Amino acid sequence: MLYQKKKSVLSSPFDGNTSEWTLDKRNVEPDQHFNPITDIVYHLFTRRNPTESQRITTNINTILASNWNSDNAVRFLIHGHNSGVGSTFSTLIRDQLLANADRNV
Repeated sequence: MLYQKKKSVLSSPFDGNTSEWTLDKRNVEPDQHFNPITDIVYHLFTRRNPTESQRITTNINTILASNWNSDNAVRFLIHGHNSGVGSTFSTLIRDQLLANADRNV
């Protein structure tokens, strides 16, 4: 069994749901199909492109061709599993970050 119902309570301040799960570490193995080079995706938002992202990869040309501004602060939004760049969490936080300052989000 990968997960075992136990004592720890995990909750999200955004949705109010709570789950009581702890990890049974004896049976956890890395996902053999995970490739960080292809599976981690960066979406750049700036005030020049506040609602449509520009995909940034490990290729420097994607940064050079984007609205990236090295003079601006950088903020990362990290969403959970089954969420994404268009989720309510991501869009609300992104919009507030860009409303308060010109940033690389």
